[in-house]
Amino acid sequence: MKTQRLLTIVILCLLSTMSASATTIKGKLLFLENQVVNIYAFSNYFTKNTYLITQSKTDNAGNLLAEFTLEEPQLILVESKEKLLEFYAMPQGSYGIELEKEKLGWISESNSRINSTLKQVDKDFFAWFSSVMNLEIGALRDSTLSFSKVISDFEEIRKRYAYEKEPYLAELIKFKFADRELSLCNMSFLFKNTDMRDLYGKFETKYFDSIPPNLKNPFYIDLLTNYLELRINTTSLLHEEYSNVRTIDKLLKEASYLKQPNLKDLAKVACVKIVYSNNWYEDKSTFNKVADSIKNAISDKKHQIILQEVIAANNLFKVGDMFPDYMLKDHFGKFVSTRVIKDKYVLVDFWFTGCSGCITEMKNFPSLIDKYKDQLAFVSISADENFEKMQKFIKKNNYQWSFLYCGSDSKLISDLFINAYPTYFIISPEGKVMYISHDAFKPSINLEAKLQELKITK
Repeated sequence: MKTQRLLTIVILCLLSTMSASATTIKGKLLFLENQVVNIYAFSNYFTKNTYLITQSKTDNAGNLLAEFTLEEPQLILVESKEKLLEFYAMPQGSYGIELEKEKLGWISESNSRINSTLKQVDKDFFAWFSSVMNLEIGALRDSTLSFSKVISDFEEIRKRYAYEKEPYLAELIKFKFADRELSLCNMSFLFKNTDMRDLYGKFETKYFDSIPPNLKNPFYIDLLTNYLELRINTTSLLHEEYSNVRTIDKLLKEASYLKQPNLKDLAKVACVKIVYSNNWYEDKSTFNKVADSIKNAISDKKHQIILQEVIAANNLFKVGDMFPDYMLKDHFGKFVSTRVIKDKYVLVDFWFTGCSGCITEMKNFPSLIDKYKDQLAFVSISADENFEKMQKFIKKNNYQWSFLYCGSDSKLISDLFINAYPTYFIISPEGKVMYISHDAFKPSINLEAKLQELKITK
């Protein structure tokens, strides 16, 4: 009896310790009663691709309590019924959120001051900047104001936050102010006797020549991207004269003047993102090949992966696009069209036999097929290295829905820019893409809610 009681005490202590060390999000979300709440982190800050950290659910009154473990501070995304909220979370931090005027918002934080501090930085900067500039007409309020006075006043605001002791917050503040400083450099043309080239040179030395690249700081990524874009948009700042040169080549040449080798690689990612964001290309498919060649020239594997995500993010099939019509082998070896089913909605599942998540998710299909068989058909497209692997798998598991084979290096895979498995598409009877599961972590979790939203009923 004593042993059992002692074991119970130990378990309770462990549970208490686990709860105390968790990051917590709680709140009352009116009008989001009994709803799934997804909590995501970002895999990179160039594309802001997400991955699921945890999932919770509100109760009948809309109360939310979500607990999860963070290894380090990071920006997270809370999502429910397409309502979104981003904020910074700390390990063991506690955050209160609410639904107000149809928007999610955070209202409190404990064991952390990140969000409230960054919000105050924005307020302080905006109050000062609007006192300097007439924002309606884009002109100085006082034409006699000197640039040195503007910079001096800006530094006074920065000093308010100079002694921040929390390392992660200090780095966020540093590069948030750096981005503001960059915008001041850019407006220096409004002042007489100001050398923009000298300003930008000093700025580059200060923030890029000696500080290692920081992939975990979203403000650093924004700063690098904004800096390169401003450089090529301002003729006086260019290191060279360019004639009949593609924008991407101009960007890459300017980025090559950065001194740190690792930063040069990261800057190439920023260059490609800038071209995609501004549509600075004549033909997208041609530029995709250029971007792919830049990726292959990057030595750092992490940066290669991020650039691949940038390329993919700018070529994703969108909801509303028509799903491509390809001829693929079915599991009997007969060639059929990917659009062979035209009288129902179709769930297209991209998978391969070596993907444990794919196999786990696939086990949900028989019950879904039975439930939605009158309105929804299932087609699983294998990206296995060879056709026989798919055939053996189907025979072993005796699955009865449609299977097609495209292979791992199929044009269909590259055309759809699928870089995570499983990936689901829901296609209308007319062939239009109605839904894409960009998050490959348990995509079936939200599937039934999406089917109901599309009015695909049992």
